[in-house]
Amino acid sequence: EESKSIDSYVVGVGWLTNFGPFYFNGDVFIGQNGDQYQMTFQQGNDSAYFDPVTRDIIDNQQFGFSLVVGWKFNDMLKLEAGYGYLQNKLDRSNFTNNAGFTFNDPEDDMWSVYVQLPITVSPGFTIIPEIAHFDWKDNEINPRAGTGTIDGVDDEGTTTYFGAVWRITF
Repeated sequence: EESKSIDSYVVGVGWLTNFGPFYFNGDVFIGQNGDQYQMTFQQGNDSAYFDPVTRDIIDNQQFGFSLVVGWKFNDMLKLEAGYGYLQNKLDRSNFTNNAGFTFNDPEDDMWSVYVQLPITVSPGFTIIPEIAHFDWKDNEINPRAGTGTIDGVDDEGTTTYFGAVWRITF
């Protein structure tokens, strides 16, 4: 019987900047094994892996940032747009996971953009229509461990949605 531990952390900084009706917000962070903090934004590719051959824990490093710009037209209407980027990187390349896939490129990244139009109907009641696009990008995969060749590309796809949320604060 042996015991393994997973070290996790997240460190970040954010800012809010207002210039009259215009605002600019953002944040940047770094972390390790973010899945331990329920930061599963990258379709599950942000957790540590256990290598069954070497019996080692392979850490996953994260880097991410977001930028938001907005304009407050009046007390009722705002326009806001944002961009976000996230990168996960395994500490070792050519790693074969439990499903038998070898990661030739240990990086997995994604980006997203959104535009929303928050409407304050009355104090405490807001409706926020939004359109967003996520690009999960591609990963090179090699299902035959140790051959060093790329057998294909795992297209993680894109997601585009339009929706609205309403919120009442008492």
